[in-house]
Amino acid sequence: MLATACVDSIQDYNVNPKVAATVPGLTLVPTAERTLVRTLTTTNQNIGITRLLVQYWTETTYNDEARYNLASRQITENFWTPLYQTVLGNLNEATRLITADATLAANVKANQLACIDVLAVHAWSTLVDTYGNIPYTEALNPLNTTPKYDDAATIYTDLIRRLNADIAAMSTSASGLGNSDIVYNGNMTRWLRYANSLKLRLAINTADVDAARSKTLVEQAAAGVFQSSSDNAQLTFLTALPNQNPLYEDLVSSGRADYVGADTFINPLIALNDPRLSIYFQPLDGTTTYKGAVYGPKTSADNSSQPGTVLRSATLPGVLASYSEVQFLLAEAVERGFAVDGTAESHYKAAITASITYWENLAGRATAAADAAAYLAQPSVSYTTATGGYKQKIGIQKWISLYNQPTQAWVEWRRLDYPQLTKPAVALTDIPLRFTYPTSEQNLNGTNYETAASSIGGDRVTAKIFWDKF
Repeated sequence: MLATACVDSIQDYNVNPKVAATVPGLTLVPTAERTLVRTLTTTNQNIGITRLLVQYWTETTYNDEARYNLASRQITENFWTPLYQTVLGNLNEATRLITADATLAANVKANQLACIDVLAVHAWSTLVDTYGNIPYTEALNPLNTTPKYDDAATIYTDLIRRLNADIAAMSTSASGLGNSDIVYNGNMTRWLRYANSLKLRLAINTADVDAARSKTLVEQAAAGVFQSSSDNAQLTFLTALPNQNPLYEDLVSSGRADYVGADTFINPLIALNDPRLSIYFQPLDGTTTYKGAVYGPKTSADNSSQPGTVLRSATLPGVLASYSEVQFLLAEAVERGFAVDGTAESHYKAAITASITYWENLAGRATAAADAAAYLAQPSVSYTTATGGYKQKIGIQKWISLYNQPTQAWVEWRRLDYPQLTKPAVALTDIPLRFTYPTSEQNLNGTNYETAASSIGGDRVTAKIFWDKF
């Protein structure tokens, strides 16, 4: 009987025959892309509260998050974990496997590794923009359960170095991730534009920290950025579970009405005659009236405008970076004296036109050109006559345009300081400028956590990220 045993060693009994021991590196990319997009765009109260932080929406039944209670639902943990484990963990392993694949042509391998690294840079920069100092150089090592925290500004410098290397490594004449890429389906021209657009974003983010370096980086990136909304880094979700847009899950599948538009957002849209109002929100039942609820206190879903029909589509794209955003960045670059083509006004107009066109296309409208022209012709919107300096003009219009990029909208609100939002009377804290570190870090990586917290004056939501100078 021993001679005919089916296993060579007792260790073989511990192998699950239904689970792959190894996988091709490319198979790990779609999960990373999907999780990155979902994490940055979800409105789930356990993870994605940035639509509340920038006061696009407010809550009805439960208003803990609109009051800036980040602890009850462990929001900071639930945002941190998928980015580290699912996004960066998968990308790190994909990099290891693809690097070791001796069958790949050198230029194809270079493209695949560069694309994966651009996604990783996006995830890392999101973590820095959200928490500040984070584990970086010692992170993603399963043998090190207590990684040190790296300085946020130093991480940014390294991320830009990585983007420079990725841009240099990409070849539009060779294939890349192919159909394992659910963002661009392997289109290397668009990956190159995405890399440059992300570089532009990080460069502008740091303009108030090191203007000279920012200028150099912006001028390097500007010619290679998105050329139209067709270049957007976005994932189009599917009609069936589990790949529906997370907004559809929360607004439709849940059968709940937890969110309504906030007066802080709807009132400016009404005042500006914004054509996106009727796409962003629904009128009150049986009327053509749009009404925002007072931000913060509990409210009734019946008495305020709920998120619009387009946002309730299972296939609504989740956006990582957009052409409209890039045009606003270029407008700001001109205002800062950086040598990029065009004027601040021309980029501002292009940004707003792109946003209106994008949303009206999603809504099936054919009047975008006329609507955008009429909107821009208003003295309250026109770049030459709108109120305030460039940060106010760009900041308010960018806030409106980034409606479906809420995580980035929170970055821009902190960086540009417009619109001038105020905390509600029921708030537990000031409007958060960062997330506090997860409880797991406090419990399992205590010494490094304490050092990181001390370096920013305490683990508080009011501690500023390094680029937030004003």
